[in-house]
Amino acid sequence: MMTVLGGLLWVLAATPVAKPQGEMDAALKAVKTGDAKTRKDAYATLWKRGMRVSIPRVASEPFALQGPGVLSCPSPLWARLTRRVDDGNGGSTERAVVAFARDRDLLPPAEEVLDLSPDAPAILLRESGWESTRGCDVGGFADPSDKGFERHPAVRKALQACCAGKQDCLGKGWTQDRDCSNQTLDAMNQAREQHRASAANTLTTRLRQCLPAKDKVGPGQDPCALSDSPRCGRYQECLRKVSDDSLARGTGTLDAELALWLEADIGACVARSRQGSACTLIVVDPCQGRVGYRCSDEVIRELQVP
Repeated sequence: MMTVLGGLLWVLAATPVAKPQGEMDAALKAVKTGDAKTRKDAYATLWKRGMRVSIPRVASEPFALQGPGVLSCPSPLWARLTRRVDDGNGGSTERAVVAFARDRDLLPPAEEVLDLSPDAPAILLRESGWESTRGCDVGGFADPSDKGFERHPAVRKALQACCAGKQDCLGKGWTQDRDCSNQTLDAMNQAREQHRASAANTLTTRLRQCLPAKDKVGPGQDPCALSDSPRCGRYQECLRKVSDDSLARGTGTLDAELALWLEADIGACVARSRQGSACTLIVVDPCQGRVGYRCSDEVIRELQVP
């Protein structure tokens, strides 16, 4: 199901009142008169000082953008924002794109904004979504032979015990015997449920030891809401480290260490299923047709509107 919504669920923050005016004015002048590198540095300064372009709540209708201070121009830059949500059995995606033009009449129709070519004067403000995570759980929809569970000594031991005396039951990977597969997965799930609370707490503790203090983890935190962000990359890397460390600590017992390993492995699978990016407009220079913006990958960019 595809729906084009007329409103935004978020509003980009307006410029804070308190700011070092001299530094802001110098950065705005650099945006107006500087070369590409100078402008990029100026955008970075404006970003750090909290300058943002405010986007109207109502989507689809054209709106005018004027530059602040020395970037003020007799003719504004025109923009149109469109947002769409796509839902399906395999996941969900949300996109919000803003298109720009020097003249209101040159803006594309609302229904075309989301499908503009990559070289069009437009910015992807937000893209978020997820693929189904049903295959991440133990015994989920994914084939267990693709998950590498047998790498853990406790799981390997359980498979060997079940396959004892059964021909062609156990090879180098997961068992091909359905009964042994289900029996082992059930035992893993029981261990996970038994030690779920302690495993979750230990995972949070070890992630905090691995991550910088600014990267929060734990209840209510979603490190990979923006999957292209450096924060998400650091989170996934630390999940891998915790998982590898837990696997090295593993014994032949289906215990709390196994539960921790499963929690880290499942967490990494869920993080990989996320799809999200966002960009924020910093400032516009209508006379030059330029838009400075910063994205969730922490890269500052400039759009040139013809």
